[in-house]
Amino acid sequence: MEYKDQLSHVKISKFLSFILRHSPEKIQLSIDSNGWTNIDELIDNANRYKNMHLTIDSIMEDGLKPMSRQHVHLSQTEETAMAVGKRHGKPIILCIDAKKMHEEGYKFYLSENKIGLVDKVPREYINMI
Repeated sequence: MEYKDQLSHVKISKFLSFILRHSPEKIQLSIDSNGWTNIDELIDNANRYKNMHLTIDSIMEDGLKPMSRQHVHLSQTEETAMAVGKRHGKPIILCIDAKKMHEEGYKFYLSENKIGLVDKVPREYINMI
């Protein structure tokens, strides 16, 4: 196992220990009077919290950025966005006001495989679905 993977496992372990010992309500986890919980609920709620935490804190603060890509990739339909998102875990769909962006001077591109591209999406054009 690579060092980076070991750090990731340690981080996950510490997060789950904190949730189970001190703060199950943080991820809306139900624990019975004997201290037991359903493992599927734990995994689902932890993943949902991680996705929401990473998405609402950074994206809703800074907007969408291309990160390691040249452009932000945009899906034309909610169904397409859902299919793409499922390949990377539990999807969170964002609605982009592309019309307003275009009207305000942002340039959009269309890739060869019909994916919408834009340099960035500032937060004021983003809405959660």
